[in-house]
Amino acid sequence: MRVTVSICIAVLLAPLAFAQQMDHAHHGGFMQEGMHHAVATGVTLDAKVDATAHTVTLRVGPMNLPANTSHMNMPQPPDLVWQIPFDGWLIAYHPRMVDAAGNSVPGTVLHHTAFWNENRSDFLCPNKEEHIFGAGSEMTDWGEVPGFGYRVQRGDNIRIETMVYNPTPTSYD
Repeated sequence: MRVTVSICIAVLLAPLAFAQQMDHAHHGGFMQEGMHHAVATGVTLDAKVDATAHTVTLRVGPMNLPANTSHMNMPQPPDLVWQIPFDGWLIAYHPRMVDAAGNSVPGTVLHHTAFWNENRSDFLCPNKEEHIFGAGSEMTDWGEVPGFGYRVQRGDNIRIETMVYNPTPTSYD
């Protein structure tokens, strides 16, 4: 049986629902290699598969985004891993940011998010994991293109690396 799945990611922000570890730890993902940030604790990955709609929703959170906070001063979520529960294809990606009430948050607070397949080497950088897709404050949307997709297999580990900040005068929970 062939399954096609579109993937959506929403970063869930909730008021003070996490403790911030104030000693600086290494955020060891590929895109921040060598950078040191406080690590936000209590951040989890929630994955919901809707087989009928052929959709997966991944939620990373909760996080608190104080106003006027740079990415170097913002506690960053740890890298999280989603284990693929099916054989199939990822055919679309639609990032969005929401607050604790489910209201849209400006994409400008997303420094970046990136998805990496830990089970495959990248063809350009064989010593790194295969980069699948990512988005930044421009909220890159990967729409469905008929006949194209990213093949996944049950058990593939997809590492999700996220970095946030808040250059706006408004705090977001």
